Amino acid sequence: MIDEDTREAAVQEIAEKINAALGRHGVAGVAVVTGSMVELRGSGSPVAVDLGPMVEQWPLLPPDMRERKAEHAATRLVAALRGGDVPRAMRPGRARSWLGTLLAAVVLLGALGAAGYWLYRRNFFGEVVLAPTAPSAAESALPPAERERARAARVCDAVRSRIYSGANMGAFDTAGWEVELWLARLEPAPALVERADLRKLVAAGRLDPGADAVLGKVEHGSVELVAPQPAAGTKLGAAVAVLRFDGDYVLSFLSPDGRGAFLGFAERQAKAAGADLAALYGKCAHLRWHDLGGWYWGADRARAAAALLYAAGMFAEQPTIDMGKLAASSGLLPALVAAAGRLDAEALRRIAVEHAGAADGEQQTALRFHMGKPTGALFAARGLAQQLGLAPGAAPPAP
Repeated sequence: MIDEDTREAAVQEIAEKINAALGRHGVAGVAVVTGSMVELRGSGSPVAVDLGPMVEQWPLLPPDMRERKAEHAATRLVAALRGGDVPRAMRPGRARSWLGTLLAAVVLLGALGAAGYWLYRRNFFGEVVLAPTAPSAAESALPPAERERARAARVCDAVRSRIYSGANMGAFDTAGWEVELWLARLEPAPALVERADLRKLVAAGRLDPGADAVLGKVEHGSVELVAPQPAAGTKLGAAVAVLRFDGDYVLSFLSPDGRGAFLGFAERQAKAAGADLAALYGKCAHLRWHDLGGWYWGADRARAAAALLYAAGMFAEQPTIDMGKLAASSGLLPALVAAAGRLDAEALRRIAVEHAGAADGEQQTALRFHMGKPTGALFAARGLAQQLGLAPGAAPPAP
């Protein structure tokens, strides 16, 4: 969930963009957003359509996707106004006459849906893969290796659009996706990428078979150990290393059994490396945004919250943290840890639970987010930043 100030700003911007789109359609009247509905008033009989989760997801949507969703809502309103597939409100007499038929249809559809879901869970219909858009002429003319990279980026972009539209992820082509295990030790600390145990894990370009009973059996995929560079002008104040997985490791991250194995592996490596903060997430290889939040860990509660603020909030496409509100002279990560120290255990747990997550532990704390809500960690980071007074436009917390 989003806070009331953020919701009010989202509702206002959604209404403005839908009204602008209605103007382009040549439709008079005013669109008013109430709850999850938008109603067109002043152009004949009022009509309304359901926006679904648009208001909740609006703060995380990039600008181009906001425009598309507003245009789609306006198109549906126009269809409703002109007698299209979205009906106007029925008169009470007519409503009573079709109520029984509607209830019977709902029961029938529910039974069919349950049967369909049962078959789907057993792969009766085969794997569901999101089809990417067709390659452009320029992409088709590329050399094979570059063409494959361009295709992977296109597939990943298509999946991101699906995720941020609020649709169920389902199964999808994982080309272009990667999973990262991010580990950080606050300064002063030796370089994590020089640790012999981490280097041994990836010596063969795949995860060492002895590292995990499940992940060690993955055959089609690669793993590398890298030291990511912070943005220009940013001092992290920590030694950082990333284990980067691709191929079938991504499939494991998205499957129930593999997800559990990944979380166990991540926690073992964080502790073995003496990390203060750690995070596990999925992302498009060609983008810096961390879209699929999974797990955020800290040697204490403040460090776990700081891991979420950094690894999710600082890598959200829409700004989550106002850097001007942090006293980051000793580094960004120490500043986030200091800010998160103002948060009590119940507040952190509540923020995680609100966004399909859970908070475990007191000394060593882990924040876990359900893979059925891939953007849950981003929303939780936004809520946490808001509560700590770090979000853009947020009021400072009460002393």
